[in-house]
Amino acid sequence: YPEEKVTPDVKRYEGFTSPAAQTTTVDGNGNTVIEYKYARNIHKLKLVDRGVDENNMEGFGMPFGAAITEVAIRDGYRFEGWYTDASFAEDTKWNSQAPLVAPVTLYAKWSINEYTIQFSNTEFTPITFTVEDSVVLNNPYKQGYDFVEWRDENNQVIPPTIENTARNMTLTAVW
Repeated sequence: YPEEKVTPDVKRYEGFTSPAAQTTTVDGNGNTVIEYKYARNIHKLKLVDRGVDENNMEGFGMPFGAAITEVAIRDGYRFEGWYTDASFAEDTKWNSQAPLVAPVTLYAKWSINEYTIQFSNTEFTPITFTVEDSVVLNNPYKQGYDFVEWRDENNQVIPPTIENTARNMTLTAVW
């Protein structure tokens, strides 16, 4: 058999970088194999205001076709989803099941949670607050007793001013 040079076609696949075409000589028994290896494209992902210790994550490489399932966590807030624009217009909401096919910046949308302080042994009205509020607790009055402190349902001492708190509480006055 005569030796013959061949250059197989390189196929194109969406989301992959095609290799360079290879030319080789077919050996005498016709068993020549050419192997093409394709590299999955990596796209840069930027997540803005993720809510964790570092608010932004820049330049995070995600392979083509990967779903972005990152859920942001922020004490005192409810994560409403990722958006492609900081205006949070409904038509910019990111479909978390959509595959990543290009570089993208996503913005976390948050809504603030409300919490309630209940009082177990006083006539105080419940207080509604958010993690952004500073709540000053008044000292209750009980004839013949001195108020000592507030304690929560876990018997933990609660300071007279509650700040950066993201939970419901039931407080008991200690006399």
